[in-house]
Amino acid sequence: MYTPGDNRMHPRSTPPPPPPPGLVWQQPNVAALNRFTWNIWLWVVWGVPLVTTAIKYLAPGGTEKLFFMVFTPFVIVGAGCLGWLPRFILKKRGFRYSPSAVSAVFHVHWWAFAMSILAINGSVVTVDVTHVPSPLGQVLPFIARDASNAISGIGFLLVVVSYIVLILLASMTERQTQARTRSWVTLLTMLTTPVAMITLGLVVQALGN
Repeated sequence: MYTPGDNRMHPRSTPPPPPPPGLVWQQPNVAALNRFTWNIWLWVVWGVPLVTTAIKYLAPGGTEKLFFMVFTPFVIVGAGCLGWLPRFILKKRGFRYSPSAVSAVFHVHWWAFAMSILAINGSVVTVDVTHVPSPLGQVLPFIARDASNAISGIGFLLVVVSYIVLILLASMTERQTQARTRSWVTLLTMLTTPVAMITLGLVVQALGN
């Protein structure tokens, strides 16, 4: 029987039971950027490979277009399926938003993917070899061939490393982690990743000269 002052038996003092296994776990007050990342995830993983390879194929180029003609379908399907996997892991674990660390690495990964494709230089082989600027170099003329090569190489490396990190974070991030923690890093990576890659490419270009 309940007696005044006995908090152990007061119904309001009883902590709520944990959610049953298999039910969706939802963190209140999820940062908008984390919800935004979750909502655009599937659009990005299929759209970025499709758009970037299409731009590279349609832009002025050289013999590298033969590679894109043959392998573009495999690149799009492979990138889309692999890109979907971290979200699938999160969803199976009960998430319905992207944790802050996952969101940040997600944007680094897909910026790196896009830049690595758009920075690929072209060449036309006839009697002589004629170099064709990359799509990125055609839009930003101050990015010369060496800088484009560096940006593309850095991009491919970042794609591999960031994907491994994405899988690890999706598999290991605690569901009780506050969703707003370090969410500002997501915005920072969205805005600075392409700038940082271009800057590194220009540094390599300057050192080469």
